[in-house]
Amino acid sequence: MIVSPGAVVPLTPDPNTHIKIAVDTPMKRFYEEHVTLLDSRDFETLVRTHYHEDARIVSTEYLVNGHAELFKHFAKYTGLMAYLKVVSTDKWIESETTFAFEATARTQWGLTRVHDAFWLREGRIVRHFTGSIPLVRFVR
Repeated sequence: MIVSPGAVVPLTPDPNTHIKIAVDTPMKRFYEEHVTLLDSRDFETLVRTHYHEDARIVSTEYLVNGHAELFKHFAKYTGLMAYLKVVSTDKWIESETTFAFEATARTQWGLTRVHDAFWLREGRIVRHFTGSIPLVRFVR
């Protein structure tokens, strides 16, 4: 369902997805594809199709600039994250060129709350702000 400005829409999320966003928008579809690429670990396609050549990821722990560093970042990310699955998208906000969310993710270390905000230009990410807070640590 695509929503026109001023339209009244039901606030019932799709029961077949873990992305619980009630309305269907271009930003939601972009995010769903982003999550699918992360879950499948297809970082080559993720970087080439979702990030501008001059994109920047900004975290309190690191800064990544451009495609070359993005490929290295996601290669390192793959090594660090033996397992990553988005459990739920808990909060969502968007505009024509931005979206932000809070989500719960399961990793090999436990449950984590992730916070991300994206600014897009020409349909691809220019700035990606990211952070996370561990919720539950698994004990081995």
